[in-house]
Amino acid sequence: MKKFSFFFLLFFVAKLSAQSLMFLNDSPFKLDAVIINALGKVLGELTVEPQQQVTWYAPPTQNWSGPPQAPYTVVWYCQDGAQYGIWPNATGGSMITAQNSIGQKICKFKKPKNSDSNTNTND
Repeated sequence: MKKFSFFFLLFFVAKLSAQSLMFLNDSPFKLDAVIINALGKVLGELTVEPQQQVTWYAPPTQNWSGPPQAPYTVVWYCQDGAQYGIWPNATGGSMITAQNSIGQKICKFKKPKNSDSNTNTND
């Protein structure tokens, strides 16, 4: 029985990882990742902070007996909506990194607001 439980658990974990993607935002920018299936349908979107790693799991209601979902395309976006990069042909269980995507890989930094402590006044 223990052997059966172990193999069932191993199969479940393998099946789960095949329907998941891992994201690593190795950029200095806060980015949004949009996951698109092989048919062009958006499956999910998530925000990833700089230097953060996140795992995305395919929706449980997904009909996996239908057309293939993979390969996935991941599009990274800056917070202002500009495209940061694209990661094509991702398969389940892949690690998707922002810096290794294809594209400009740059976002505009927000300018800090002026504060009273930064003003130089000479009396």
